[in-house]
Amino acid sequence: ESFGEFIEIGICCEKQFKETLKLAENRIEVMFERIKQTASVPELSPEAVVKLCEDVKESLGLLSVRGLINTEKVDLKQIYQPIEAQFSSVATEYAKATAQNDFVMFAEALRHSRTLQPLLNTIQSATIPQQLVELRASTGLLQTCDTYKADVIQFLRGLPEVITKEWEKGNFNRVAKIGKAASDGTMKRLKEFFPDIESYEQSASNFISELYDEVVSEAQRGWNEVDMELFNKNYALLDKLAPVAKAIKKTSQESIFQLINQKIDKIAQPSNESEGIDKFARRLVSLEEIAIDVPMVQGKVKKSITDLLNAQDSSCFSKLAAQLETFNHLGSLITSEYPHFSVYQRDIWVTKTKTQDIKYALDHFRITNASETSILQALISGIKDIFVGSERERMEELYEDFTIEFRKIVQGFKGNFGSIVNNLKSVLKRGRNHD
Repeated sequence: ESFGEFIEIGICCEKQFKETLKLAENRIEVMFERIKQTASVPELSPEAVVKLCEDVKESLGLLSVRGLINTEKVDLKQIYQPIEAQFSSVATEYAKATAQNDFVMFAEALRHSRTLQPLLNTIQSATIPQQLVELRASTGLLQTCDTYKADVIQFLRGLPEVITKEWEKGNFNRVAKIGKAASDGTMKRLKEFFPDIESYEQSASNFISELYDEVVSEAQRGWNEVDMELFNKNYALLDKLAPVAKAIKKTSQESIFQLINQKIDKIAQPSNESEGIDKFARRLVSLEEIAIDVPMVQGKVKKSITDLLNAQDSSCFSKLAAQLETFNHLGSLITSEYPHFSVYQRDIWVTKTKTQDIKYALDHFRITNASETSILQALISGIKDIFVGSERERMEELYEDFTIEFRKIVQGFKGNFGSIVNNLKSVLKRGRNHD
């Protein structure tokens, strides 16, 4: 009887073991599903991480009961992958912060990493059987909050090198972003991780300011030494550095802008006294010279010259053009660029075309937009005035036909103009055949 009872007890125990095993396996499935659902949230709250830690700890505890569950059949990816996804999102966030020099993103990545840290601690401190060492090894490769903090502090210490690199590449918007973060308190978002963040703010701000002041100083030196190449180089750079000046609240560049603007205004100021053609022409040439030396102010110079010419009596333009032509190439640039000298240019074009050949006419032929009031249109208008009656009508028809054909050729064209020349010859031949 004793042996029989023993057998019955054994059978009962085996049955109980199987039932217990089944319950444990079901529980593991439930826990895995809970871990998966909890970890699927894009950014876990501290409360969610506490819950996740408890579920992971219980799951690992069940898996650690020797002989209770066949761990070889357990798919560890159900635990690891959701956890890895959380840490991967931190890594992605940190990488973006580094690439964009974004201190707000740095702070968010550190907070996220700090929130997840207990989860890593839970796995690393758990008693894991030999079959689960893979899980510990995998989680051991994930970045900890302390690792990220070490990387950020290294970045903060190397800000001068980062700023220099971006400056040399011409990435001034990125330099401005760092300068703004240093001056508007954005960097202070890292204070909870780095109590001495103010020292890095000041260092970055001072470094950018020094680089900027050097550009202003070089522009001033170029002006003082009448080295317009040096002045123009740094003047143009100051224009590009406008976002940086705004970010670090710099105004020293205004003195440089005033230097050139005041010079233009002084030369372009209407004369209270009657001045001769020669003196007026010299003023125009002086303005054009500024536009050549400092291309950034060409718009202002062009307006100034236009205003000066508009204030003159049109009867003087032929004499003024002839006087300008006696100066260097700058005088010729003025007479060829401004429509006030269209009659003069027309007369020159007609005269030289008669005395030279078709090459001169084609070389000095101008292409303009249909909406522009240009020298070319003024030339055409002047030529039309020569014809009367039916001849004028015929000339207008031919010009209209030519304009349509020619604009078909050049509209939207990009590339070598060889094909345009060949097509233009065809148009001209057709026109000659019609005549």
